[in-house]
Amino acid sequence: MKKFILYGLIVVLLTSCSEYQLMLKNTNRQQKYDYAMRMYEKKKYSRATGIFEELYTTSRGDVNAENIHYYFAKSYYGVGDFLLASYFFEDFCYKYPNSKYLEDAAYTNAMCYYKDSPENPLDQTSTYKAIAQMQLFVDRYPTSSYVAECNKRIDELREKLENKAYRVAFQYFRMEYYQAASVAFTLLLKDFPDTDRRGKCSYFVIKSSYLLAINSVRTKKEERLANVSKNFDKFASAITDEQDKKEITLLNEKAKLLHQENWQMKMPGIKKPIRHQRSIG
Repeated sequence: MKKFILYGLIVVLLTSCSEYQLMLKNTNRQQKYDYAMRMYEKKKYSRATGIFEELYTTSRGDVNAENIHYYFAKSYYGVGDFLLASYFFEDFCYKYPNSKYLEDAAYTNAMCYYKDSPENPLDQTSTYKAIAQMQLFVDRYPTSSYVAECNKRIDELREKLENKAYRVAFQYFRMEYYQAASVAFTLLLKDFPDTDRRGKCSYFVIKSSYLLAINSVRTKKEERLANVSKNFDKFASAITDEQDKKEITLLNEKAKLLHQENWQMKMPGIKKPIRHQRSIG
């Protein structure tokens, strides 16, 4: 029984393959088009792509040219080649601005970038492009049924970018690159004003500026100590965790005292002990 089933599957497979090979050699464009559409409807996208590609390259003047272009792009999307799918969708939108498929082509093009968006540790160029394409679609088709889905995808992609930005900023802090950490956390707050991490990011902005200041060379210490208080005044109100707030308040008070000491050392006749610390230029 098992051998019979296996034999039947082999026969079906060989018949299917021979049909596809014959269709590649077929010179009747309508038959090729009908076959490609059947393959697309059966979700056999790789075969649909092969036939649509042949039709597409010689489709100028073809009555089915618009459909061929559209379903050629859709087949690439179905097979998971989002880069090529996006190329052909964008080209379709340019060539057929009045097409009945235009809205779907624009949305699926945006989805190509969404699908191509990598995991957090990797370069997020495609993520930025996906957000831009999704927003462009929403602006062009504000009443589309796809708008809610686009807004959902935009929020998801922005969260991905925020997570990466936070991880990079925290990595700077752990590696004791305090100036880079302070800048990175500040930019995160600017780029993602609605972040749930506002309190923690504000904490790290102030703490990073304090650690940068106390480890700086003498010529830069006074300015950087003053910057701690500026950051405290700007960011401290966003900190909700009581332990973090107490620590940051204490660091600010220390920075003020050190700033005063540093200033007094410049005054004639006043000498203060020099603290020996690792200096950051």
